[in-house]
Amino acid sequence: MRGAGTRRREIAARAIEAERVFGQSRNHKRGGARVDLALRLELEIESLEAVLEFTADVEERVFLKAEIAYLRKALEAKRGTGRRNPPESGVPVPAGPPNGPAPKQGGAAAPLEFDS
Repeated sequence: MRGAGTRRREIAARAIEAERVFGQSRNHKRGGARVDLALRLELEIESLEAVLEFTADVEERVFLKAEIAYLRKALEAKRGTGRRNPPESGVPVPAGPPNGPAPKQGGAAAPLEFDS
C-alpha cells in the first residue's frame, strides 16, 4: 500500500500528542477539562468511518478498516469486561491424596518371569 508508512507516522504523532495532552490535563489541579481516552478513541473511530465512507481507493479502504478494527480493540481493552480474578485465585492449595483405588499390600506387583 502506498503511503502506509506516512499514514502510520501521522497516526503515531497524533497518539503521542493525545497522550501529552491527556497527561497535562490529568496533572492540572483545577478547571482543566479532563480528556477521556475512551471518548477520544470513539471520536477517532467516528472520523475514520466518515473518511472511509467517501474513500474510493481500495487500498486506502483496507487500511482504514484495519485502523478502525485496531482502535475498536483498543477501546474494548480500555473499557474492559469488568471480569477479574477473585483475590484467592493465586493462593497455593495443598494437594490431597488421589481418590483412586488403594495400592495392593506388598508394595510391588507379582514378579515377572521371562524364563520358562
